[in-house]
Amino acid sequence: MIIGLTGPAAAGKNEVAKILKDKGARVIDVDKIGHDLLLTNKALCRELVAVFGSQIEKEDGLIDRSKLSEIVFKDLTKLKQLGQMMHPLMKSEVRKALRRSSGQALGPSADLGASVRRKLVVINAAVLYEMGLVDECDQVWVVMASAKKRLERLVKHRKISKAHAQRIINGQRTKDEYLEIADVVIENEGTLKSLKEKVSGLSKNL
Repeated sequence: MIIGLTGPAAAGKNEVAKILKDKGARVIDVDKIGHDLLLTNKALCRELVAVFGSQIEKEDGLIDRSKLSEIVFKDLTKLKQLGQMMHPLMKSEVRKALRRSSGQALGPSADLGASVRRKLVVINAAVLYEMGLVDECDQVWVVMASAKKRLERLVKHRKISKAHAQRIINGQRTKDEYLEIADVVIENEGTLKSLKEKVSGLSKNL
């Protein structure tokens, strides 16, 4: 069973992923995959510097993710360009992780959903749709919270300015666009205890 877990920044999908992991699910963290690529893929780093400028390159040759974020969320054309550069590489890594979960050597066009059924695997990805991963999933769970609540959480937990937090929110899919792909919607306006109760109730039906 593959669940695609998605939602806008600071809605709470990472917390939902942790809850499901505690219940025995295998979680594929797409955000971490992206971070790892920026640490290990030197060719990608060089391409990013060539496209977005030397200001995103740190002294050790790695990418300053905070500076890159500021650049692409100020210009949605650049955000799309970043996605075009990184999403195919990230999707390839997700498929490798799904093949490892299946315990089978599958070809690149295999039906991954059928192969890992009966095992709960969670693809935790804000950009699930943009990466073309929706069709890999048996269900898509969307975690939502109001824009006001997400803005508060972004400023508090990421230690960024309110203006940058608002640009991040504006640069993501709208609530209606997320709901279009949702099989399950988890509203997360309250406490962590309330969220755990909601997720526990949903997981009993899997």
